[in-house]
Amino acid sequence: MPEESLIPRLPPLHNDDRVIEHYADAPVGVNFFNGNLHITFMTLRTDHTTEPSPQYRQVTFRLVMPLAGAMDLQKSIGSIISILQSQGVIQPVMPGPQTRQ
Repeated sequence: MPEESLIPRLPPLHNDDRVIEHYADAPVGVNFFNGNLHITFMTLRTDHTTEPSPQYRQVTFRLVMPLAGAMDLQKSIGSIISILQSQGVIQPVMPGPQTRQ
């Protein structure tokens, strides 16, 4: 009898072209509640009804996922950032002295 892996296999992934994509400029808040990570995102908007047109931040998306899924997301984001840095597509941001002129 072949030895079975202790790691469960993931079920197959099916793509749904009807899924809505969301765009956000940045996260504005993270909260942990009942075992889930809640992330709130914002998009920069412009009010063109007045001149000059003021900009404002508008909450446009909230993502809630279990902590285990959030940790997988963190790992995936870290992996793609490492790949992009090794390809020279992006440069790591190095903290430096803050100076004012």
